[in-house]
Amino acid sequence: MNKHKSSLIFFALLSFLFCQSIIAKETKYPIPKKDVERIEKAAILAEKATICRLDWKDYYLSFMQNERTKNWTQKQIAFIGAYFGGIQGFYSKELKSKKYSPSDIKIILKEMKKYQKKIKKN
Repeated sequence: MNKHKSSLIFFALLSFLFCQSIIAKETKYPIPKKDVERIEKAAILAEKATICRLDWKDYYLSFMQNERTKNWTQKQIAFIGAYFGGIQGFYSKELKSKKYSPSDIKIILKEMKKYQKKIKKN
């Protein structure tokens, strides 16, 4: 491939990535951005638990039960559940590539239990 074609491909790819970045920033979610970020953190924790072969289902059920106590519509609740699962899938490969020590696993368990206790108090 000659230098000119390589440059054209490079700039086409750069333009594509730039446009994707703009589109991602403009994406409208049916819930506030701060809640989207909170759901992402919760889902990533659940995916880490999955990879470490920990039972994360009670954590997820507590999470969703707590979301249902908020003033969300049914459409928003459906989005939250789907987004949670989507984030797990999105980060799965990246999180599987990491090694989790016994102390990492204890931290993951502790974080899930901490969240569940917090929910039970409310």
